[in-house]
Amino acid sequence: MFSIKILYLKPDPMAHKFSVRTFYSVLVVAFALLPSYVSSQIVEKIFENPVLYERMYPLHDHSGAILDFPGKEVDSTLDVKSYELWFDLRRLVTVPHSERGQMHFSGIVHIVFTVTKPVDRITLDAEKISVLVASVNNQLTEVEKSAGGVTVNLGHTLQTGQTDTLTLVFIGEQSRRGMYGYSPGEIDTSAAYPFGIAYVFTEPTDSRYAYPCHDAPHDKAMFTAHIRVPEGYTGVSNGLLKDVKNEDDGSVWFTWQENNVMPTYLFSVAASVFDTLNQQATSIDGRIIPIYNFFWPMDRDSSPYSAVNALKSMPKMIPGLEKYFGRYPFASYGHVFAAPLTIGAMEHQTMTLANRKWLNGQAEAGLAHELAHQWTGDIVSCGTWSDIWLNEGGASWGEALWSGEVYGRTGYNNQMMARKIRYLKTSKTDPSIYDPPPYLIFNEGTTYCKSGWVYHMLYRMYGDVFISALQEWLSHPIPTSKQTYEFVNFLKQQISDPIIPWDTFFDQWLIQKFHPQVLATAELRSQHGTTQATVWLTQVQDTLNIPTVFQFPLGLRFMGVAEVVDTTIIVRNREEKVDVTVAFPVDSVALDPDNDVLLESTVEIVTKIRDDQHREANVRIAGSTPHQAGVPLVLLADGNVSASVYSIDGRRISVLKGSTGRLVFDTRGWRPGVYAMYVEGGLPTVLKFIVVD
Repeated sequence: MFSIKILYLKPDPMAHKFSVRTFYSVLVVAFALLPSYVSSQIVEKIFENPVLYERMYPLHDHSGAILDFPGKEVDSTLDVKSYELWFDLRRLVTVPHSERGQMHFSGIVHIVFTVTKPVDRITLDAEKISVLVASVNNQLTEVEKSAGGVTVNLGHTLQTGQTDTLTLVFIGEQSRRGMYGYSPGEIDTSAAYPFGIAYVFTEPTDSRYAYPCHDAPHDKAMFTAHIRVPEGYTGVSNGLLKDVKNEDDGSVWFTWQENNVMPTYLFSVAASVFDTLNQQATSIDGRIIPIYNFFWPMDRDSSPYSAVNALKSMPKMIPGLEKYFGRYPFASYGHVFAAPLTIGAMEHQTMTLANRKWLNGQAEAGLAHELAHQWTGDIVSCGTWSDIWLNEGGASWGEALWSGEVYGRTGYNNQMMARKIRYLKTSKTDPSIYDPPPYLIFNEGTTYCKSGWVYHMLYRMYGDVFISALQEWLSHPIPTSKQTYEFVNFLKQQISDPIIPWDTFFDQWLIQKFHPQVLATAELRSQHGTTQATVWLTQVQDTLNIPTVFQFPLGLRFMGVAEVVDTTIIVRNREEKVDVTVAFPVDSVALDPDNDVLLESTVEIVTKIRDDQHREANVRIAGSTPHQAGVPLVLLADGNVSASVYSIDGRRISVLKGSTGRLVFDTRGWRPGVYAMYVEGGLPTVLKFIVVD
């Protein structure tokens, strides 16, 4: 524990701002008083911090179906109203990492806050941050280092609803987490990085490495950023540029202000030698939305990077997505393109941070993803990290929406199918969408791909009704944070007669794991130009801890030589039988032909009986040869039959009886080889041979 009681910081009582002179006089003295104490228990992984783990870890038991979607309790005692920050980033962009010593950057944060219950001290999140001086309402106070943060003695009891103003002078001891900084040529001496660069990337909970704060997604506040950089550099943050001030030493202050509240992880700071490309979009309500883009000068219109080419669709993209998400919620938009950057991009409110590689012209889907986040993630943010799917699923679906605007229905479908393919690669081991473990909240399979499909399935089930409801959900005049249960309850109010009960729908797709696997067996009897079609559907998913039955609308398509007919059924049971009369000879049947549902299906198992076929076909093994071990084997017959299966050495390995005309054999454990099946009952014994692969 350390405390400092020497300096008295006196901001302008009218403007609540420090002068630049005060800022540096404070830092000069404060650095001289830097304590030798450095915690040896700095937490490097978010899930090792017990306080943070409690905030993020699931409270809901996944063991059974739900009747009401669970909520997650959050500590709302501290309510930050505004942050005003001063950052001096000159060392980050000019001095190599190895030469900076303990101080990588310095700053001041001015926090206005209130509380929901009486307190006499507050704790802020701060990692690798040394607080040098603290004052409350212009009165110097004590600061104690606590687990993962700093505790500030208010010097009085702050009552519910009352407001205090806290000022902290600090230095940042880390430049590879939260706040990142690289000097020219520090990473790549081949001149690929000719300028120094600094930026923040803090999602989910690394803002505490950049400045002391209340690092929780449910607490939104207004932000003003003052960024000091060397001459020739530009400082960038959220919102709009309010002021540029030159200092006598050649440094420059850039002041940005975002008038809409946001959580700490959406706060943006960046600095480098930037060129700019200014664009504008016309919103569907006629507003002009300026788009500010910042990138290195050689990337303006060259090869392989060209901002002019890569960003040419941005003016159309905003009104294109407004058709689905509603009115663009902010006064401006923009990008900062940075390198080195280990991620693709980050949806900082109004000012996306993106990888320099996205200027190669191949990342339009990514640009659409980040823009979609301005609605699903920024104007309405996840209330807890358990609800991250609301952010990422909506933005992933936004990629497909924009692709549909450009390339039509085919473009939309291709984008969703690409997400499905990526999900299926890891679906057996991926966590549930809701409440993933903290270290898996950004797993691509469920948080992005499967979550995007939840939005897609809602869209396909309800069409414009869902779009209208979603626009209402996203139409908050003041940015807010919401949990999943609030989204579920909202849809219950907006769509009171759902195709699938809302509790069932969200339980099976969000709480539970995996997806339906459907085996379809179709019998097609064509006579006199008409087909009597019988389709048996069996859900065969057997992965541990997943539903044995999913409920969903399923499209069936019956196809002839030149004719097609579609029908839709509601699947509610593990086995379903569908009888359909089709007014033309049917050659094939397709399940879910428009990819409305996230499922896997076997659709090749089709038996056709025409007028001229022999009645020997009354006993049929559905599917193709050889049969794949582990996949249920289906026998179709007329009437009451029994069937016995023998291995090549004469051992009987299975026997079934039934009167439904359909027997399903479980082939798990069957080894590759040839098997004999004897079918008896109602007709002479029939011998069938089965080849198992």
